[in-house]
Amino acid sequence: MNNRKKYPRNWRKLARACKERAGWQCKECFVQHGTLRLSWAGRPYPVYLVAAHKTRQAAHGKGVTSMSTQQRLEIDAALYSNLAALRDGFFDVLAALILVVTALFSLVHAVVRIVFAFLGLVLWALALLIMFLYWLRSWAVSRSASTLHGR
Repeated sequence: MNNRKKYPRNWRKLARACKERAGWQCKECFVQHGTLRLSWAGRPYPVYLVAAHKTRQAAHGKGVTSMSTQQRLEIDAALYSNLAALRDGFFDVLAALILVVTALFSLVHAVVRIVFAFLGLVLWALALLIMFLYWLRSWAVSRSASTLHGR
């Protein structure tokens, strides 16, 4: 029981009745309550049956829809559900990260294009200024040459 306030006051009585209806046997794998099993580490452990909601939605509903199940199956199901949610969350974060990186590259690309456009404009203006100065120099030289020769 994660939060006792969410369960009815007579939950223990309801759970015991559920286990008795099931004959103290798991409906999923048919193992008997108290049977010794080996853990993945090779240590024996007793199987405890628990009354559990079939779905998470049923746990939030008004009625108590419960079944007798082996505690290990319930823990495994919760673990796989949490791992799936974690995996989905990881991929959501990864997708968001990819979008942020893509947006940053687009921003850098736009800034570089603006900088190069500005540099192109500056170089064009500089070339125009140099051409004007050469023209002005040649005009001044030709003007001074014409005044020297008396033209």
